[in-house]
Amino acid sequence: MGRGKGEGEVRIMIWLYVTAVITTIIAIAGWVINKEATLWFKVMIVFLVVVALIAQCFIIWGQQKEKEVTRYAGVLEGKPITILSASQQAYPKLQLGNSKSILVWQGPQGEPIMEVFDESGITIWVEKNAIKVSTKIRNSKGELIAELIGNEWKVKSGKIWDRNYRENALEIIGEAGDVILQVMLEEDVLRFAAKMYGSAGQGVGLGSAEDPKLGVVGVIEVRPPGQPLELVIEPIFKYPSELHLGELK
Repeated sequence: MGRGKGEGEVRIMIWLYVTAVITTIIAIAGWVINKEATLWFKVMIVFLVVVALIAQCFIIWGQQKEKEVTRYAGVLEGKPITILSASQQAYPKLQLGNSKSILVWQGPQGEPIMEVFDESGITIWVEKNAIKVSTKIRNSKGELIAELIGNEWKVKSGKIWDRNYRENALEIIGEAGDVILQVMLEEDVLRFAAKMYGSAGQGVGLGSAEDPKLGVVGVIEVRPPGQPLELVIEPIFKYPSELHLGELK
């Protein structure tokens, strides 16, 4: 995701660099042959040398940037380990946001929270120590507007989204600039916060909030169809992700 543009920029800079170097070599050869070269000719040679050096710097920068992007993207090898999957009825201990509250699901599959989990198609797994997430993202009307498939976007509309992630964490930003999904794997507990909607528009929010007397407490918010969730999830990453890929706040 987003790699084509960076690769194109690097190719352009490589062609610029090669062209400048070849032109400079030809110009220097002409200078050596013609020792009475004009001042304008000498200035042109110096200019070409400077262009070649700048182009080389941009190439190095582009390659370094591409290396940073592929550090958190690409194909990971190894047998995946499923952590959370509604279809496989795999529900781990969930730490609700920043709180110390742990949600352990032991109820029947038909409860409202599990219905939303089912319809979101959320699956969280680990490949070679890197967390991966697939889920369907709906708005408060129940409309499917985007999908995340193994950390890669499949957008259904013109909505603006962002997401950031590293080996053990992933976070999704909604169109309003709020966090709608946040997962972080910490030993045997999955730190989880989300604002999820079912196909009928019913909403379930899982996260944490600050209580004046109790401090940070776990929150489970359930809303009927048509009522947006009010839960606020504090981001753990810096944004925009293009400039802060994998950087925690």
